[in-house]
Amino acid sequence: MKLDKIATDFEKFVHDGSTISSSIGLIGGSKDAPVWVKNGNLQEDNVLAEAATHPCDSFEMFLSTIHGLNSELLQALPAGYSLVTKATNRYTQDFLMSCGSNALRFGCSSEVQAWTGETIPAPSPFTELRSAGAHIHFSYDNPTLEKTLAIIQMMDYLLGAWSVLMDTDRERRELYGKAGSCRIKDYGGEYRALSNFWIDDANLIEQVYKRTQLALEFAANPALLYSIAPSEVLRAAIDSYDVTVCQRIEDSIRALPYCKAL
Repeated sequence: MKLDKIATDFEKFVHDGSTISSSIGLIGGSKDAPVWVKNGNLQEDNVLAEAATHPCDSFEMFLSTIHGLNSELLQALPAGYSLVTKATNRYTQDFLMSCGSNALRFGCSSEVQAWTGETIPAPSPFTELRSAGAHIHFSYDNPTLEKTLAIIQMMDYLLGAWSVLMDTDRERRELYGKAGSCRIKDYGGEYRALSNFWIDDANLIEQVYKRTQLALEFAANPALLYSIAPSEVLRAAIDSYDVTVCQRIEDSIRALPYCKAL
């Protein structure tokens, strides 16, 4: 299978000049009615600012679209506000309650666990932890549920384990981003394991692009990646941020002839 198009929706925290605050009432837009801009769309998601790119058919387009959309998201904020790229932040209950009901709303549709097919429950609305993802949307010819789940599983090997080595945050997977987290789309799928750690760095964006391409290729013949680590070992390592196991998986992947360019 070959990658047709790739996109991302990413979230960032909003800083009001004194502290990390809320996006509510600053940007406009919602899941059902986002604000459309040149490079994609913008919206308020819980207390975070969210942006979603248009689908891209090359790395160069993916990179420029992300950078352009990030600028558009920043420009949408009032003067004195800025964006913060971090994976998690804890708010007080009093602050969240003062923001209204949108601050207690998580997600627009259910997530699926790609290894088991189970629905992943939404977080409790009363948690003080909020997390920022940068999810990967991918399309390919003649998508099926079976193929999409296989691709997501390969993305765990190529992206999920890698993220443990690259992402310094160790709290986000209390809420979101466990191994196999995805949504099934009519065009392909949405891989939801990654935080926003990669969204501002051109080299990391390139890694995400290359590794997504490879995931589609390996999905047609997954035995090679399965042989590197059993799925239960991979999943546990991602979910528990086990650097030792993830490093071993990453080293084995990089030793494969197909992956020398990573």
